[in-house]
Amino acid sequence: MSSGRSAAVAANFVHFSHVMFSGFVFLGSGLVLLDTRVALLHVPAVFWVGLVTIAGLTCPLTPLERKLRNSAGRGQFSGGWIRQYIAPLVSWDGPPRRLERSIGVAALAWNASLYGGLLWWTRLADVG
Repeated sequence: MSSGRSAAVAANFVHFSHVMFSGFVFLGSGLVLLDTRVALLHVPAVFWVGLVTIAGLTCPLTPLERKLRNSAGRGQFSGGWIRQYIAPLVSWDGPPRRLERSIGVAALAWNASLYGGLLWWTRLADVG
């Protein structure tokens, strides 16, 4: 396999990892219903996304994907991962930082409500 092809495969793997991690952040609290130990991975992942998106930090996967795409001859994208892949899905025309912050707040709020509901439900079960 050529180095360009290898870089393209690696870039796609990094992108896929980013997608899976994002999905885990938004949907992983549901897995906690199946096994509470999932929370040991999920809660830090949620806080990481909250921190990175709200504080305007760069996830380490983004520059790695850019570098690999460039090595594969596919060119780099400008802006962050959210701007490149999420903004077009939601037809976002506003400032990219506002979208990133909104996603961070949404991740924290969504998961806080799900974990709060889970705690409420387990306390109800303990009482009943």
